[in-house]
Amino acid sequence: MSKKIIIQKFGGTSVGSIDKIKQVAEIIADSAKDNIILVVVSAIGNTTDKLLAKALEITHPKSIEELSELDTILSAGEQISIGLLSLALRKNGLKAKSYLGWQLPIITDNSFSEGKIIDIKLENIKNSLENNEIPVIAGFQGICNGRITTLGRGGSDTTAVTIAGALQAKCEIYTDVDGVYTADPRIVSRARRLEYLSYSEILEMASSGAKVLHPRAAAIAMRYRIDVRILSTFIKNNLNSGTTLVLKRNYMETNSITAVISDNNLTKITLCNINIKNKTNILTKIIENINECNIVIDHIFHQENSTSHKSDFTLIFDNDHLLRIQSVLESMKNKYYDEIIILKNIASISIIGIGIGNNLSIISKIFLILNENNIKINSFTTSETKIILLIDAFNSEIAVRTLHSGLDLDLTMSNIDK
Repeated sequence: MSKKIIIQKFGGTSVGSIDKIKQVAEIIADSAKDNIILVVVSAIGNTTDKLLAKALEITHPKSIEELSELDTILSAGEQISIGLLSLALRKNGLKAKSYLGWQLPIITDNSFSEGKIIDIKLENIKNSLENNEIPVIAGFQGICNGRITTLGRGGSDTTAVTIAGALQAKCEIYTDVDGVYTADPRIVSRARRLEYLSYSEILEMASSGAKVLHPRAAAIAMRYRIDVRILSTFIKNNLNSGTTLVLKRNYMETNSITAVISDNNLTKITLCNINIKNKTNILTKIIENINECNIVIDHIFHQENSTSHKSDFTLIFDNDHLLRIQSVLESMKNKYYDEIIILKNIASISIIGIGIGNNLSIISKIFLILNENNIKINSFTTSETKIILLIDAFNSEIAVRTLHSGLDLDLTMSNIDK
């Protein structure tokens, strides 16, 4: 029987120390007995954060040239982790060879700090496999016109899933939790592990702030139906754990609500008093200017006032982007809008579920739960599969816990095997 090709991705917590790297090497060695293994690795622990902090002591990069230099800095962490893991694998008697993004190469566009993968050249990977080597590939990075690029935070997931798609292989994402839960188990002690998740559900959860899989990786997995399983690095027997992505999940015996997800690291900017008559041209110009800075916007809201013939345009994005996006928007003020209102330290609470966005009884119940706990809703929006609430960040954890319990997601004896 021919061996399966499996891409195994290990995140920063999985390789956070030399002992953990040795443990990862043992997992790979065990898998390599019956399978063909390729490995994608993130930087050790919070290495990327430390490198970013050093860069920010000098400047906050805004131009393409500055972002290119920032990518050169941030890509350094993976070089260390792939070298150490390759040595650990060799110590275990396995042949291993490390590859940086540019050595394969992984070719991206020129969106420095948020690079999009255009192509992955497989020749070096295939040569390694023919030589019975385990390729140990740096996640999070690629190359464009001879310059190192990075794929955005969490980009190692995207590297792994994309390579799996290119090789028509399985992909295993190893992290510090044993799968995807109905809420962050560090916040909700009675959160339940989901044995299976549909591609659409994991995409909604990832885009709402769940850290188990990067949104772009989830989108690629969904588009190409890649076999993805999310596992814990720290559980030896993973046969009865983890979460497997499937095309469609059986909902007959499950709650209509899948999960409650929070994202606390957000800023809200509202552009006030846009002229409705020229609204389309103005909004197009705003979005084009933001897009040129390679900034990902999490949520967009637009509200019109028919009486004043003015409208407000609201953007929700990661706090880390504030200085760059504020600089862009300030340059357009007065010409396109009268005022910019910035609200920091807000959180989005996303309730994920099939068909819940137009379920008024669920929406009413959510409002009642938050009102009983004196949690103010700043704004909310709905879609077919998601209800998004914006609240003050300091209320985030209590909101998640009370919603998780009030919406009947808590682990109980009656649902322990579902």
